[in-house]
Amino acid sequence: MNVVDGMQGYRQAAAALHGYAESDREWLLGAFPEHDRAILRDYLGELDALGFVPGQEARTARQPATPIQDSALEQIRRASADEIHASLAKEPCALIGDVLMLASWPWKAEFLERLSGARRNAVLRHASEKRNVAPSRQSFLLTLLAKTLQDRDAAYAGRHDFRRESSSVTFSLSLCWQRIRGCLPW
Repeated sequence: MNVVDGMQGYRQAAAALHGYAESDREWLLGAFPEHDRAILRDYLGELDALGFVPGQEARTARQPATPIQDSALEQIRRASADEIHASLAKEPCALIGDVLMLASWPWKAEFLERLSGARRNAVLRHASEKRNVAPSRQSFLLTLLAKTLQDRDAAYAGRHDFRRESSSVTFSLSLCWQRIRGCLPW
């Protein structure tokens, strides 16, 4: 490991620590050896000097939407509950919960009605957890769900009852996620 790689870890730790309240930050710093504590304090000082407000988690800051994300959001908003159900019905509850957390969807109530009671409860439990979905994961979910809807539109041109259609055309978000999970930083 070279020095730059080692320092990157300190920078990341300092950025995470900077998001905590002062008392919590000091308590956490106390767990580090003196050498590490000194380096982390230097980086925390740099963050303060740059104008970052202590106690605000940089990890939860919302990134501005990209044009791709905007068009995906609009396409997903325009979709029917049937189309969304056909695209998400076989996905894990946690993934569906993440999608539901991303926006106030006009089809949400109707979509949830289409899920079985136990599955609906599991999805709602995941959607109500107070956690932040990383901006890169948000973009990933929105882009792939929009792609799924586009693929369905192309495959089922002229058909309107998506509940009866074969799932062979369904683009699995979770399958794609499993394939690229190791390549992404989150």
